[in-house]
Amino acid sequence: APLSLLDLPATFDAAYFEALEAAQTIVLVGRPEVSTIQAMKAVREGIVGRGLREPLVVLNAFDPGLEAFSRKRV
Repeated sequence: APLSLLDLPATFDAAYFEALEAAQTIVLVGRPEVSTIQAMKAVREGIVGRGLREPLVVLNAFDPGLEAFSRKRV
């Protein structure tokens, strides 16, 4: 099956939500930093609040040595 991957900034405009509506899977990717996770939370709430699919969340460049983001806390 063909695969299309779109790397979109969170613009929250009509084109952004049209692309997400057409997607079979939505994945939010971010670094394990407090500000990034807060932004991803707001984006997720915007997506779900519009009735779109629940996005998957991926933390990129994860450092298991960071206590704030330990497996137990996350």
